[in-house]
Amino acid sequence: MTNEVNPDMLLAQRVLGGLVRGCEDWPAPIAWAVGVVKTPVGSQVVIASSLGGGAYVPSTVFLPATARLAVADPALPFGMSQRWMGCQKPSKILLDHFEQLSKRVAGVMISAMVTTELWPQEPAGVGDFLGVQHRQALSMVSVAPTLDGAHQHRLTALDPGLAQRVSALYQGGREVALYAAAQLTAAVIQAAAQPDATGDKLVTDDEVNILQSVQRGSANAMSWKLYDELADRRFDGALVSPDSHAPIDHDGSELTEALTLWYRHYYHAGRVVEMVRAWKVSPPSLADIAYCGVQAGFGSVVTSMVGAIEQQVRSMPA
Repeated sequence: MTNEVNPDMLLAQRVLGGLVRGCEDWPAPIAWAVGVVKTPVGSQVVIASSLGGGAYVPSTVFLPATARLAVADPALPFGMSQRWMGCQKPSKILLDHFEQLSKRVAGVMISAMVTTELWPQEPAGVGDFLGVQHRQALSMVSVAPTLDGAHQHRLTALDPGLAQRVSALYQGGREVALYAAAQLTAAVIQAAAQPDATGDKLVTDDEVNILQSVQRGSANAMSWKLYDELADRRFDGALVSPDSHAPIDHDGSELTEALTLWYRHYYHAGRVVEMVRAWKVSPPSLADIAYCGVQAGFGSVVTSMVGAIEQQVRSMPA
């Protein structure tokens, strides 16, 4: 009998600690799962959260540069997160990722998995599994990771190609970045003004009014305080934490589909609010605006607008 410690479990714990530490002050609890998948060409760290079908990463969290979001794995079919929208068990998302990956790549195995989800159950076929509480995960690292050479922005983790294109816009200088942020925001707001599958819009007059104040240069601390209060109270706080509207199971039943429909609506609306809040600073983070636009359900709008801005930048005189 051996007492050797699995180095992959230690790695998973360090990554988990960084995720939890990064969202320590986030207004709503987020559960995480981190897995280390061994493949014939090496190990891969995969991550899933309990928000947005496993795809959501707060702006204060930076993933290791060598890790990837399970639902954004380019080796798997696009749209995996939609199937898990509302899932509060990110370990299930990692298992789904592994099962799909094993159909495409021979000889893969989950060496280690650790999660902060409530009442975790050890999955079959996982080498080492550990469920920890949020406060325990905080003790795994002393400081939150920052955006450096060893860590990546959440947009890069979600869509590396789009992130590279957005980053290139910064080369045009502050004015170009500010213009791009304004154009992206306007495009997403316009799209969000159309009713979604629930019949409701994702944007309200509150967003329009505060953005108009920003454009006029009259937005101040009081303006933002009022906007924050209105947004946080909307739908009884569902935009801050849509978990209470999440389906219990993902069994394809009519009840599950109905709950998922509204969970998706609240999650998307929350990302519109988050995008608007990026304008509290000037210039806002273009990468965060693009990320929120994609996570609000308007990936095609964001991609199209980035392409239009790129053309405009290329046509500018040198």
